[in-house]
Formats: sequence, structure tokens, C-alpha cells
Amino acid sequence: MSNTILFIYNTRSGNHNYQENDILQKINDSLQPGQRLTVHKLEKKKEGNEELQIILNKENWDLVIVGGGDGTIRRLVALMVKYDFYFPLAVLPLGSANGLATCLGVGDLDVAIEVLKRPSYIDMDVLNINDHISLHLSDFGFNAGLVKKFDESDTRGMMSYFKGSLSEFFDNKASKFMMTIDGKDIEIEARMLLIANGKMYGTGAIINPTGKLDDGKFEIIAFNPTGINELLNLSLNLFKGAIDEDPQVRTWKVDKVKIKNLEGAQFQIDGDVEEDVREVNVTILQNRIKISVLSLSQEGVTAD
Repeated sequence: MSNTILFIYNTRSGNHNYQENDILQKINDSLQPGQRLTVHKLEKKKEGNEELQIILNKENWDLVIVGGGDGTIRRLVALMVKYDFYFPLAVLPLGSANGLATCLGVGDLDVAIEVLKRPSYIDMDVLNINDHISLHLSDFGFNAGLVKKFDESDTRGMMSYFKGSLSEFFDNKASKFMMTIDGKDIEIEARMLLIANGKMYGTGAIINPTGKLDDGKFEIIAFNPTGINELLNLSLNLFKGAIDEDPQVRTWKVDKVKIKNLEGAQFQIDGDVEEDVREVNVTILQNRIKISVLSLSQEGVTAD
């Protein structure tokens, strides 16, 4: 049983459907006798990592719960990798983007709380992209451009995202890339080139049907819809989990890759835009993070 539990809570994350007191009450209600909870809040907009490193060093935590979105989880894992921390993790989906939590089966907060009571774990792979950590989905092109527009916009919500998607589709042109896989150079043209550890977006759209977080591999997926009909078909296949049947999609399963961004397409890592990235080298840290998931025996679990 996990006795010393640390909850790292990003109070600035984008999900405001739950009050702070409600979240803390849910966690406390999930604790077993003898378990002790310590709460560390990330409240400052530009808070450095030194304070977070100090709290991680404070005890040999039996479990670290991270409450936030993909960016918060990524920040914590980057510190764990850099400073050789090996605490088990659990995720509460409290961000505006909860893609990794969705992949873990805990995209709903009440389900995530139930999983805390009876945790099941996998040893998740972590991607290294030019010495930056990636846990979920990174890409060149269409989606990265959309993320940049969304970051710069004053509006949020699905309607804003839908309008942004249409705008970005017509603004975005296919870009050329040179990939090196197993010593072979492959030149491709794509509207979006995805580096995928995860399987799906927080919306539930299945972008990488064959992806597994703990298989020691990741996928490179090239998308090149040439018109609005192809885009609509691709969107439908995303929600059906059938993009591997789409003629506009090509997939490679790899454990390392070099990608040259020949025409300067926009690039993002787990929802964070990286400026002027002309080349990436991607490797994998196999089974690096022990993280809780919704197990097969727990599927269908709901809040009490």
C-alpha cells in the first residue's frame, strides 16, 4: 500500500469544472487508513522547477499524483528523467487538454479517483525529442499550426476549435520532410507528420490505432488529405479508429528516427509550440515511468 502520497496540483490548469476543495475532498476520500497526503500547488504562472525538485526530494514518495493537463504531466516527468526519480505516478485530468489521461483510461476525473483506490500500473515509454520529453503526441504541420493559433486566441471551446481547424486547413499547405529510419532516407510530403507515443487525443479521436504506451516503440504517421472531402473522411476515420485504412495516411513503427523539416513547418510537443525547429532526433526511453491506468478489470467503473 502507498503510505506517503504527494499531490502536485496545477491550480492554473484549464479545467474549471471542479472547485479546489472538491478535488482535495475526492482525493482524501480515496485514501486508505495509514496513508498520508501532502499537497504542493503550482500557482505561479512562471514558477521555476527548483521548488518542485525540492518537494520531490523531500521524501521517498510511495505515489505522486499529478493534477493538471498534458503540459503539467510533461513538466513533472521531465524532472523525474533529469534527476533520476522513479516514483509511481497517477494522473488526475484537470487540464484543458487531457490527451495522456485519456490514453491511460482516466480522462474522467471521477474514474481517475476510483482508479486511485485500486491502482493498476504500466511501465510507460518516454520519448526524447532533441532533449525535450514527449509523452503523448507531437507533430509538424496542421495540428501544430492549430495549437499555435489556439494559444494566441482569446476564445476557447469546441466551436472555437472547429473554426480554427477549418481556417488552419485552408491556410496549411503540405510540407516536405526527410526521415531517416534504419539507415534509410525517406522523403515525404504531408500536411501533418505525427510522432506518436499515445493512441488518441483528449477528444477520443483515435489518431494512432496501433499505438501502445509501453511497447518500446513509437509511430511516425504522415497525413496528407488533399481536399475537403478527404479531410472529412479522415475525420470520420479518426473517430472510428480506422485511419490505418485511409489512403491518405502512412505509418512507420520505430524506436528512433531523424526528421528534417525541409520547409519550416510549425512543430509542437504535447501541446507546447516549439519555434523554428528544422530537424529533430527522436529516441525512446523504454518503460521509464510507472504510471497508473484503468485496467481491464476496472473498465466500466464509474463514480460511486
